[in-house]
Amino acid sequence: MIHLKRTSVAIAAILVLFIGIGTVGAAAPSESIMPVTDMTTGEPCAIADIFPDPEAAISAMESIVVIDMEENGNAYMENRDVTPLPLDRWEADAYGITVRYPADRLSTFSGRPGAYQFFWYELDGLYDPAFVDGVKTRARESLPIDESEPSDMAESTLVSLPGIPVSLGDDLFRIAMLYGGGKESDFTADKQVYRLEDARFRGVTVLTSRDDPVGMGLITEIRASRLDYNGLYAGVSDQQAVIDIMGEPSARELVDEDASYYALLPEGEILWYDVGGARLGMLVGEEGLLLVVVLQDGASAPS
Repeated sequence: MIHLKRTSVAIAAILVLFIGIGTVGAAAPSESIMPVTDMTTGEPCAIADIFPDPEAAISAMESIVVIDMEENGNAYMENRDVTPLPLDRWEADAYGITVRYPADRLSTFSGRPGAYQFFWYELDGLYDPAFVDGVKTRARESLPIDESEPSDMAESTLVSLPGIPVSLGDDLFRIAMLYGGGKESDFTADKQVYRLEDARFRGVTVLTSRDDPVGMGLITEIRASRLDYNGLYAGVSDQQAVIDIMGEPSARELVDEDASYYALLPEGEILWYDVGGARLGMLVGEEGLLLVVVLQDGASAPS
């Protein structure tokens, strides 16, 4: 059974990079750090331009990897030596940093080398805000990042969540061919729940109708327990922050112990918002933190 967990670190942003620096448990960072490629400019930069304390940043990422491996290590065919982080292929996009592994250290069941993606908010306080703000500005000018205000969302249908390369209505089989996974499912009362292998899907599941053949069908729901949504951070933001940014919900749904079991969701309350022909749910847990963001097509009832 799939269990969605919340991430325990905080804040978000932009860029893409190749890096070669030391890590805690490996060689210490050198004075002349290997180049990082800022994909908004194509120019190299130093890791210290991004992380004033590279060792602290690497340590934080390694901690996230270790925790995730304890919970989800069986999602990989090969998962030995996940720490220290490999230092020869780091990337970053408008949402966070991706660290790519050699296949003999981390690989998926579809035979792809494994990777970990970290939202910027998961590395809060570790990066240079001026550098990241600059990358965000450049990326905003060139990438189709949805900057819609929450008050505008009812005017058009929301079909995807930031930084997750899948949309409502996508064909699961095609998406699984692109990103790996999607061949085995868990079940709610009326849906099938899938994980995909690409690093951007850490903490993400996609759902299809339970009536569809396994591995096929159109995606009717997307869930993310690791997300930066308009400044709301899964695992970090509280219910008041949700209401401050999103406004009062159009409906509320209690997820009690029984509903949690059958819907494969944490216990708490979902604040539902109408976003055109779709529904956006902010699941706030019993401790008052945003745990999961749920996007459903208009034909789907709350799970």
